Amino acid sequence: MTKKEIKKFSYGSVAKVTVYFAIIPAIMYWLLSMIGIVGTFSMGDGMGALVAIGSLLGIVIFVGIYVLVALLSALIYNLFAGKFGGLVITVKETEE
Repeated sequence: MTKKEIKKFSYGSVAKVTVYFAIIPAIMYWLLSMIGIVGTFSMGDGMGALVAIGSLLGIVIFVGIYVLVALLSALIYNLFAGKFGGLVITVKETEE
């Protein structure tokens, strides 16, 4: 087994993985908002379309904030890992 130290995260990789992790909460947000949309349409006051647009906009804002926080975290990690050392992991080589 060998030890490896992570000195830097690629911002593109961090953003991509963050979107992967944001998919489940975004789907849950969408499902819960669909309950509100159905309820709003059933009242018949014409607000259903506005609620639907707001729900979709909310999902986009949620994922955007999620990615920005992850990128800021990666930036901070990269700054401190360069000065004080990074995360050390132990890797075991296996043959498949």
